[in-house]
Amino acid sequence: MLIAVNTYKSANINTSLINLCVFIPLLILPGITGKFLSFIPITIFTTLLGSLLMSLTVNNALFYKLNKPWNYYFADSDDNEDDDVILSEVEQAILDQERTGKQVKPTTDKPAMERIIDKMML
Repeated sequence: MLIAVNTYKSANINTSLINLCVFIPLLILPGITGKFLSFIPITIFTTLLGSLLMSLTVNNALFYKLNKPWNYYFADSDDNEDDDVILSEVEQAILDQERTGKQVKPTTDKPAMERIIDKMML
């Protein structure tokens, strides 16, 4: 799970920095107009830096705390007939390892939103 944090860390930082650079000209405008408009980039800087801090620290901590491993998996309707075509041998071995010791549930037990998304993917 730490891999996902490191994967998105640089993208989050770069996106926030690019957005901050866009508002720098508003921050350096001279005169009374500059003073009036300087509150916009200050607000955006604060918001973006706060959201970056949250995405790199608090969100990950909450995910690790609230996420629990499942002791079951949902069987496909054709149950691994297409997996041989789609998955490589290494991927199939990883999938089999993940499924060991877990009970199989039919797809009718899936939550409604997952069933809707599965239908949309076909």
